[in-house]
Amino acid sequence: MSNGVSVGEIAEDINNSDNMQQSEEDSDEGGPYDEGSDEAFMEDFRVNRDCFDILLKRLQKYERKDAALSKAIPLDRRIAIAMYTLGSMGNYNILSFLFGMSESMVGEILLHFCCDVCRILGPEFLPKALITPAKVHKCTQGFLNLFGFPQCFGAIDGRHFAIKPCAADAANYRNQKGWCSIIVLALVDHRSRFMYLNVGSPGRFNVSEAFEKSSLKKLMQRNPILKNNAKRIAGVDVPVVLIGDSAYKFSKILMKPYSKSRGYCFYAVKGTIPKTRRRSRK
Repeated sequence: MSNGVSVGEIAEDINNSDNMQQSEEDSDEGGPYDEGSDEAFMEDFRVNRDCFDILLKRLQKYERKDAALSKAIPLDRRIAIAMYTLGSMGNYNILSFLFGMSESMVGEILLHFCCDVCRILGPEFLPKALITPAKVHKCTQGFLNLFGFPQCFGAIDGRHFAIKPCAADAANYRNQKGWCSIIVLALVDHRSRFMYLNVGSPGRFNVSEAFEKSSLKKLMQRNPILKNNAKRIAGVDVPVVLIGDSAYKFSKILMKPYSKSRGYCFYAVKGTIPKTRRRSRK
């Protein structure tokens, strides 16, 4: 099966009933998927062709079988649809029009792809433990080298994602802006790679409350590795901490910036007000 997929070709193939009825021998010859530049491929699917080939090979046994009245969408097209959906800003309505299928089918393909990837590649690539001595040393050293911030294990932030809950639960999910959402809380390392995700806190909470109720806070408080890696800086024992924005509560495990007024005073004294703040004050 060929690896040169493009979004336009996927949509055209799915909409073309003749291509959906092609024989197994024809589908193995490559066909229209060999066209398209590597740059366009990367732009569409956020991975190069070699990575796409690896996914195709590893997920091969999850190829869907034909139904009684219709042929299954080939695996390479399913992977391409899922990858494009993950990397695009379009909603299901736009994507369903692009690929010539229902919104529910786009969601089903994406869900099956994510479950298959987690099931097959998760044990190999996802670490079993979030906090290890080697990881703490690597992250703290990385934040120090890149940003000059000592003893930082990761940066945390959250975001509200809109949902449509049932009427009975709408009040629990309505956020401060008046629309219903769930919170996705994420922790990244010094290279902006995800280390922890918490999904599903109702929108009536803010990101700080979601963190306070998360397993991450309990892990940071109880894990002895973090305490054992405390360092003495300028006569003060500094523990390993997370960093977050001003929405979070200041604690021994989480550092937050000064309030805007104090921050402006500090920068004004130093004479180094960042350009972004200069623009915001104009």
